This record gives sequence, structure tokens and C-alpha cells, in this order.
Amino acid sequence: MRSAVIFHLASRFYPTHCGVTPAPGGGTDLVKATVMPLDAANTWIRLGERMDEMERVEVSALVVAYRDIGPTGEMRASAYVEHAEEAVRHFWRYRPPLENEPLYSTAKFEVRLHQPLRVEDAVRMIVQVDKIGGKSVGFEVAMEKDGQTVAEIDVTWTARDADSGEPVALPEDIRDWLYRYVP
Repeated sequence: MRSAVIFHLASRFYPTHCGVTPAPGGGTDLVKATVMPLDAANTWIRLGERMDEMERVEVSALVVAYRDIGPTGEMRASAYVEHAEEAVRHFWRYRPPLENEPLYSTAKFEVRLHQPLRVEDAVRMIVQVDKIGGKSVGFEVAMEKDGQTVAEIDVTWTARDADSGEPVALPEDIRDWLYRYVP
């Protein structure tokens, strides 16, 4: 069975973001993080099951890089936030295109650590929409290692007017799209 590197790590601006090399073929959003088998139709499969479209939107992965490690040998708290933001941005790029879309800025982070991560740990990140407000949206990013949740990061974004920076209502098309990902 053939295999391919599938998970993005937002290397568009930082080619060695996680201490690994860009994927062959020049994929602008792909960095070699993990290898997953492909079926004959080049559909990503995991543990013998195909990853459906929704899962590919919600799931990304990383391999913990040495630069994310603190003096204790564990991943620094700020690195959990950075990687959670990358996972949310990966998710967010699949939203429907809009004219005059507001800007979105982070209003809050909350990090719950259950088990420390160490260098070269392979981590799966799952983004879920936690709550949808009138002017904000909350995401929960679960980080898993070996099938166990090791960290949960809550990220809240507020929609803001591009000119004034004042909070504005979430566009209806965005709200409708987000509701697809509420558990």
C-alpha cells in the first residue's frame, strides 16, 4: 500500500516550523509530520478507515520539536497555545468565502494539561466548535497522544469590523458553517 505525508503544520511562512522538512512536491501547507497510508484513490486512511471530509477539516497533527521543549524536558505552555492556534487556522481555512468578512481576533485562551508532551511525541489535534455566540466563536482543541487526551485548549475568537476594530455580529454563512462542527 502506498503512503503519503498528509498533515499540515502551517509551513507557508515557517518551512521548518516543527523542526521537520517540507513535504516532497512543494506542498505549501504540508510539512513532514507523519506518514499515513493512501488507498487507490489517494484518500487518506487511518487504522484501516477512510478519513471523511469533515475529519480532514477538524484533524491535524504535529511532532513535538526540540524548540518547543522547556528546561524540564516537557513542552512549554506557550507551545500548546501556538499549536492550538495552528490547528484552528487549519480548520478555519475551510470556511465559505465571504465578501466584507470581518476580522477575527483572539479574545481568550484556556489551557488544561493532563499529561506532558516531550520532544518527538506524535500528537493528533482535533478542533471542535465549542460555542457560537452573537459576535464570537469558541473552539476546543484536543491534543491526543497514543489515543489519550493530553491537553485541551479553548480558544475564543471575536468578529471585528475591519475598519473600526469594534465587535460585530458573526455572518450568517459563517454561523451556518460552524454549526456543522458543533458536537
